[in-house]
Amino acid sequence: MKRVPPIRSIEFCVVILVLFIGNSVVSQNLNTLVSASINVNDAKNDILEISGIAKNLMETTYSLKYELSVITSNENNNSSKSAQSGFFTLGPFETKILSHTSISINPDNRTIILLLIYNEDEILIATDRIVYDIREIKKEKEEVSYQKENEGIQLTGMVIERTKTKPGKNFYDIFYQKYSL
Repeated sequence: MKRVPPIRSIEFCVVILVLFIGNSVVSQNLNTLVSASINVNDAKNDILEISGIAKNLMETTYSLKYELSVITSNENNNSSKSAQSGFFTLGPFETKILSHTSISINPDNRTIILLLIYNEDEILIATDRIVYDIREIKKEKEEVSYQKENEGIQLTGMVIERTKTKPGKNFYDIFYQKYSL
């Protein structure tokens, strides 16, 4: 009968380390069980209406915690943060509005809106982020030109009447008039 040598302590530590690393890698998947989303409505002048929304993607009921943060900063590295947080439960395939808030937007500031959702063990499971910078939006609008040459749709070819019904002939007559203009 052969004797099996005992496991050395270094090999035992390596096996335990590999198991812990495997568990931590698997637990880093965000937005797979619960989805986080931020809804922004900027219909009013310089006022953003923000809603944090959570959606359960599974058939399990979860007890969760959320944190909706609004972080503003300017060019002088001054920043401010306001946060709302709370606990909630989410039933199977349920969508829930977590929080509403309204903020004033200053054109000189950069605003970051962040929604974080944690499980019962305080592990982050879902996140969403929106960066709102009015200066960058104005730059994008200035770059878009609607008066460039060769832009738009140009129809070429012949328009032929091959209609078989009275509504088809009426459509052709109206279309040809518009096309001729």
